Order: sequence, then C-alpha cells, then structure tokens
Amino acid sequence: MRFERLTPNQFARIQDGFDTLLVSAYCPLPLDPAVSHLAAVWIGQRLADGAAGRFQGRAALWPLGHNAFVRASDRAWLADLRRGFPYGVRHGVLVTDRTLTDDVLRLADADGADWLIFDWWQWLRRRVPAERLPEAWAFLCHACPAYAASEERLSLGLPDDVMQAMAAEGQRLFSAMEEALSRHILALWA
Repeated sequence: MRFERLTPNQFARIQDGFDTLLVSAYCPLPLDPAVSHLAAVWIGQRLADGAAGRFQGRAALWPLGHNAFVRASDRAWLADLRRGFPYGVRHGVLVTDRTLTDDVLRLADADGADWLIFDWWQWLRRRVPAERLPEAWAFLCHACPAYAASEERLSLGLPDDVMQAMAAEGQRLFSAMEEALSRHILALWA
C-alpha cells in the first residue's frame, strides 16, 4: 500500500508574483504544403518553453498545441483564453506562427488585460534572407529535442558532425528569438 503525503503548499494560494499566462499555439490554417506542421509545433513549443524557464515563478506555460481556432488579434478570443486558465492573471503572452503580418502585436483583450502576441515565423522572415529560410527552418528543427530524437532526423543520412553543426546554428537562432521574446515580455510588464 502506498500513501501520498499532503503538503501545506497544496492548499495555499498561488504565489502573489504569478501574473502572466504564457500560451503556445499552432494554427494549421491557412493550409500551406510548404510548411512542416509538426516542426512548427516543435519550434513554437521550444520557444515558449525557453521563455517559461526564464520567467519561472511569474509566468505559467499553457501549451495548446494544434488549434485551428487561433485568432491572435481577436480581443474576445484572448479574453476567453485567459478566462479558461484556472488562475487569475493580468497579462498574457501568445507564441504562435503565421498568424500576424508583423512579428509582435500588443493589445488589450476584451476585459482589458494586456497581451503580447509573438509570431516567431514573422520574426524569422524579417531577419533571414528569403532564399535561406528553408535552411533556417531545418536548423531550428535540429535544435528541437523532439526532432533530435525522431526517426525522421536519423533517416536523413547526414553525418553526425553535419547534424551537430545544424543543431548549433538552430540553437543560435533560438537564442536570438528567445532574447527578442524576453525583451517584449519585460516591456509588457513595465
């Protein structure tokens, strides 16, 4: 027989410093055959995980995964999303891709809570030449732990040193994106 011990923390209020909901969501619409949908999910999730780790204690991560109803600029949708989270928060951050025309959007939801929407694909498009975007996408994939452990990566047949170099370049891109996202989150809180 196994006994679970209860701790006082299970009955305490969530800490006062926690005030931000960090959501990662991927919208498969519009359908684009050139986009690797699973890779887009992995990249967005990895970026949100990095931000959640950096702001641990103040932001809670809520990964929505695939969601055909991402309406990043819809104030009512953002308010419903925030209300659907079991704890009250004052700020929201949505990490998504291909849903905005710019890389960052700041707005208030229908209830007046501040939101930051970060479109990592638009961020990447503005910083990488168009002819290099497929390579940048591949580099980001190689830096995702889920892809690194996948059969698809192994089936490429590339030498290990090439895949490690691709992962290192992807990590460099992730670091730059995480830094940009972090700056915008800090500005949201200011």
